[in-house]
Parts: sequence; structure tokens; C-alpha cells
Amino acid sequence: MLTIFYSISAPLCLLIAISLLFSRALNPLCARMLGINYLLYALQNTLAAALLSQLWSEAAIVRALGAMWLGPALYAYYLSVLAPNHLQLRHQWLHAIPPALMLLGLSTQHGGLLDALIILSFAGYWGAAVWRLRQSSGDNLKQQKDARTWLWLLAGLMLLNLLVELAAAFELRNGIPIMHSVSLTVGAGLFLLVHLAALMLVLARAPLVEWMHQLKPVNNLATQSETQQRQLFTRWQTLIAERELYRSEQGITLARASKLLGVPARQLSQAINLCAGVSFSRHLNDWRGERAKHLLISSPHMSITEAYLAAGFATKSHFHREFTRVTGQTPSAYRNI
Repeated sequence: MLTIFYSISAPLCLLIAISLLFSRALNPLCARMLGINYLLYALQNTLAAALLSQLWSEAAIVRALGAMWLGPALYAYYLSVLAPNHLQLRHQWLHAIPPALMLLGLSTQHGGLLDALIILSFAGYWGAAVWRLRQSSGDNLKQQKDARTWLWLLAGLMLLNLLVELAAAFELRNGIPIMHSVSLTVGAGLFLLVHLAALMLVLARAPLVEWMHQLKPVNNLATQSETQQRQLFTRWQTLIAERELYRSEQGITLARASKLLGVPARQLSQAINLCAGVSFSRHLNDWRGERAKHLLISSPHMSITEAYLAAGFATKSHFHREFTRVTGQTPSAYRNI
């Protein structure tokens, strides 16, 4: 069962890593850093499955090396979110040198000491990351409730991982075979569920993780360049098309849209005004009008009422008014062309 859990978790972590590493973002730093963390998790799960299956005798040494990098990678991720203006990523790789040097001397012996060093390393970096989170006072994070929720949730999961590792070390010291470790089995099963949930959040671009694609220091709107606003507008257009947000039952609000994109509402409104020349609500109605035009022509057996409801309009009067504005014709006249 333990091998199965690790074997399933490995590709899930890899899929999450790929989604984050290759995502489109105005400022991709934090998404990329989390992707690197998930690459390490994928490697750790793969090596654990290989070790338990006795497919590779050296898997334990390589896995120990990877484990010593988990702490620095996690800390770098937190820094990328909490201090994006001060993060010097070119120096972060230096954190990996001490673990590598220790492993060169300890990988073939002193297994108990090595396990202790791995746990202490991860615990220390986890503590530093949490301290950074508690001390954070940047305006950017204050405006990102989802970001803070995500970071605290991640910190809780890492604490759970530490407790699992400590319990597993206690079991192994008392002679319990690794395949019969209750703590490792329960922990692997729980984290499999966590990875499934994380994959769904990333693929669905849920607000809890969507903020990473847009997180950047929040400046005055006057300092936002035209290029940045056009990039935001393009991203908004993509989001509308992918999720068909214009079809939302009660209509999507500016506040909800800005939350999905992880930017202030005024910034999104300004980008739409600049690029489309209309307000947020009228821009959505333009999308609905285009959808209604398509339905009226491509689905001749669909009634006009069915067409405007499918396009996202709530009332017939609103539909007729906006459709006439977009096309210059009534729906009936447009269909009979």
C-alpha cells in the first residue's frame, strides 16, 4: 500500500510542477518557485517507490540528498511571495551546498545522524518561512487574502509532514520495518489526497492559487505601464474565454473577476477601459452579444429566448437593448439576414 501511495503521488506532483513551471503569468516568480518544490516532491515520491520496490539500491542516497534540499526550496518559495523586491535568487542556491557536503560524508554511514540532520534542516527552514509569514507587512500580501490563506495552509501541511517523519523515525528505531510503518502509510495516504486537491486547484485556476500568476508589488495605478495593462487585459480575455465567465448565472462582478486574476479591481477596470474602450459590465455584454450572434446563426432551431439565456443575458429587455447596440439590428432581423 505504501508503495502504491508513493507511485501515484509522484506523477501527480510532476503534473502540478509542469502546470506551475509553464504557466503564463505577468510575474511568474512565485509560481515557478512552487513548481520547483513540486519537482522535488515528485522526485522524492519516485525514489521512495523505487526504494520500497527494491528497483534501485542507490535510491536511498539520492532521496536523502533531495530531502536536504526541501527546506531551502520551501524557504525560497516563501521569500518569492513575501519579499519579492528583496529576494536574491542568484544566492539561494548557496543554501544547497552545506547539505550536499554533509551528504557526501554521511551518505554511506551514520544513517541515524543523517535522518536527524534532514529533519532538523527541514524544521529550521520551515520555521524561518513561518517567521517570515508572521512578520510580513508588505502591502501586496495584505491585499491578497488568498495568498496568506495558501501560505498558512502550506505551513500546516509542512508541519504535518514533519510530525510524520518524526513518528516514522521513532517506529524505525524501535525495529518496525519501513513497509509496516503506520505513520508513513497514513502520511503517504493523506498527502496523496492533498496532491489530488492541489492538482485540481491548479488546473481549475482556483482563487486559492490563482494569485501566484499575478502577484507583484502593488504600485499606484499611475505607475502601471500601458504594456502591463494590455498584458492584464489579454489575460482577462483568456480567462473569460476559458471559463465562459459571461455565462455566469448572476453575472460575474468586477470584484470577483479581480480576485480571480489576483489584482486590484481598479487596475482591472483601468485595463479594460484602456484596451476595450468600455466599462467592465459593457465589455461582458459585448462577449454575450457575440455569443448570441453565433447561436442565432449556428442553431436555427433554438428560440431567441433560449439563445439569450445561453449567452448569459438575464432578461429579454436587456438582451434586446445590448444586442441592438452590438449589431445595430434586432435579434429577429439579424437571424433573418
